[in-house]
Amino acid sequence: MHELRQIKLLGSGVESAYGVRLIPLKKDDLDGLFQVASDPEIWVQHPDSLRYTSEVFNPFFYGAFGDNMEACLVIHEMSGEIMGSSRYYRIDPVSDTAFIGYTFLARKWWGGYWNSCLKLIMLDLAFQKLKSVYFEAAASNLRSVSALRKLGAEEISHPVEGKALFQISNLSWPDIRAGLNARIAQ
Repeated sequence: MHELRQIKLLGSGVESAYGVRLIPLKKDDLDGLFQVASDPEIWVQHPDSLRYTSEVFNPFFYGAFGDNMEACLVIHEMSGEIMGSSRYYRIDPVSDTAFIGYTFLARKWWGGYWNSCLKLIMLDLAFQKLKSVYFEAAASNLRSVSALRKLGAEEISHPVEGKALFQISNLSWPDIRAGLNARIAQ
């Protein structure tokens, strides 16, 4: 019987670039991350618009420790402030694919630069080991859908109604990476 190989995208260390640091999420990060997530405005366009409450956030947070998933805390390198969080999920070692999502940043970090930095770091890590990365967003979450289109991810069909699915392959990654680097340099 063959053992299924594991893919670790974050590893056990800290990834740092462009003023952003990614640290593997730990269960004792709950309070600090909830301070960021407790802003109702973050979740206005999200299908789970009550995620700013502890009753809804806590299950979301603990869900980050499931199988085929790696979550990270996003830290502002200069200040040490928690910016938000993101995850790799549905990590598939057979097809060498994963999804990136469950991402949120505090509103002060919204906008092109910080989101581009986070995507660049996560995608750089992913494409060291994967062939494709997927993103999904609720079709009603116009902020996320717009950001994925602007990124240059290919919009593909999705079997679940109400969701938009996007893909970046290792073939399209160099052009998308160049675009992210150009945005960061501005």
